[in-house]
Order: sequence, then structure tokens, then C-alpha cells
Amino acid sequence: IYASAWSPDGSWLATIGQSKTLHIYDTRSELEDRWRKMFSLECDFVGQALAWGPTIVGGLAYLAYSGAKVIWIMEIRTLEETWEAILRIPRDGNVRDLDWNADGLLAAGIDDGTVSIIDLAYLQSGIAVNEKDYNWQRQALTCFTEIRRNRGRNCIQTVKWIPSTHGCENLLALGGTDGEVEIINLAERRRGWAKTTK
Repeated sequence: IYASAWSPDGSWLATIGQSKTLHIYDTRSELEDRWRKMFSLECDFVGQALAWGPTIVGGLAYLAYSGAKVIWIMEIRTLEETWEAILRIPRDGNVRDLDWNADGLLAAGIDDGTVSIIDLAYLQSGIAVNEKDYNWQRQALTCFTEIRRNRGRNCIQTVKWIPSTHGCENLLALGGTDGEVEIINLAERRRGWAKTTK
């Protein structure tokens, strides 16, 4: 297993890894021996990264997963216990880490030295994707920012948003193979503010 992630309410556990299989477990019971595998999905790649969307609204949860040069977004209908892959977002490098903040921004750390920030806030509407018009797909593919670090010379291994309890969803920590942690303030990015520590 290379990545695991709990849903925001702790009801679901997702795992992915070497077996090229994404597993989703129903963990709503307080007794671990009553947890059950909800479903498994065969992937075309070794899974490296998972991130749940920030909310479960109207019985809908969203999960991002990757490990290759594509990010998949899955819609999980928790009441019906069904799922559907709703969005495929290609990237130029292999995705190493994913993190989704409370404002609906998905950060993807990529081995070509870049971080993609994708705006998926519209998924928090509580309306299933199959009930929306198809303009939402165009929005996901056009509403993103790309951050390149050290001219792409170092692989980005980890991306993490500051927890929402701090009242600021604009700070993103990046870590890579250069051994540095960089804190990016997206709100002040236009002014070039960044702090790097070793």
C-alpha cells in the first residue's frame, strides 16, 4: 500500500498501491471486524496518491487518485454505495501526492518539479455529476494554476494544505527531492511571497 486516506467524516477508507487496485472500505461501524470492502477498482498504474474531497453533501463524496500521468476524480454515492469515474485530468509527469482543501482546491505534486492546483469547488454542490450539464468538465480543465519549482529539476514528493482550523486555506507546503520544504501563499503569490526551509 502506497497511499491511504480517510473520508472527511471518517466513514470511508481508501487504499491504493503496488497491486494496481483501489479499495474503498465502509468504516462506519465502531467495530473494526465489521468494516467491509465496499468495492475495488482495477487501475492501469501503481497507485501513489489519494485525496478525499473536503465534504460529503447529499450522500455524494469525491475521491482523487493517481500514480501515473493522470488524476482521476471519482464520485461516490454513499447512500447507494455506487461510484463513477467522472473526470480524467492529464498531467505532464507522474503524480506523487494529492491534497484537497476545504475550499475545493486540489493540489497535485508531480515528479517533473511542478504542482498543479485544480479548482473543483463546484463538486460541493450536492448535485450528482450525471445531473449537471457538461460545462462543469470544461471548468475543471481550465481552472488551475501551475507552480514550477527549481525550474523543474527536482521531483515534488509531497503537497499539503494548512488545516482549515487555522482560518486560512491559501497556504500550501511543498516538499521535494531537493530536501527543502517551501510554503506557498496562493493569496500573495502575485507578489512573489514564499518561504523556504531546509
